Amino acid sequence: MTATSVQMTFVDNETTTALEAILPLTEESERIDVGMAFLSWAGWKRLRDALTAFVDRGGRLRVVLRRDRWRTSVYAVSALLELHNTEVRFHPDPYFHAKRINFHCGEKLAVLVGSANLTVGGLETNPEDGVILELDADSPEARQARRTFETWWRASTPVTEVELRRLKAERGLKRPTGAAPRQPRRGASRTARSALQEGEKRSTADPARQRQADLRAARRLFELARATQDADERRRLVEVAEGLLAQGHE
Repeated sequence: MTATSVQMTFVDNETTTALEAILPLTEESERIDVGMAFLSWAGWKRLRDALTAFVDRGGRLRVVLRRDRWRTSVYAVSALLELHNTEVRFHPDPYFHAKRINFHCGEKLAVLVGSANLTVGGLETNPEDGVILELDADSPEARQARRTFETWWRASTPVTEVELRRLKAERGLKRPTGAAPRQPRRGASRTARSALQEGEKRSTADPARQRQADLRAARRLFELARATQDADERRRLVEVAEGLLAQGHE
């Protein structure tokens, strides 16, 4: 297959968003292989209906993620594991930074590759630089794309419920065994808004200081998530914290 026969669609979240590119491809595919650094809870919510429909009609989904206790949502990974025909693995390399999705569509392989993670910013709002390559499934380029993913897959470790509990404990979202239950914190949402005030004061003049403010606000939100017994409130707090941590890391 010559380079001139490759069909390309650019994905920049302006003319075409990554989400707009992904959704129709889930309807055409019989298998989807995802190699991604980060998956946020909000990103999962954007993709949930399409991926659920995909696996419910018999599609096979494989996902490789970086094991990152801050920027990969344990709730999103847990939700993925509940899907039919779905396997999720963590890549052992702490610098794993892939952003690739292979859509297996009969005689065609569509490859989405670029700068976007599976976060709201990466899927819709950040300026990104990506492309969808539509390849003949038997072409050398398609075989290379499949080999690359299989290399990641073989190097990675299946995610289990035990591993997810360990990751939650590392984030402080799971109380240690035997710890006294915390009382629900009144006005947690109001306190969360206060914690975000620093992060909302965007400082384009000093990105390093802004990053530190984001980190402080995110730590405060995770503390609030640990303190509440309301599952919905906890997820909201974690989602906002993940958004702050993803600033500059999409």
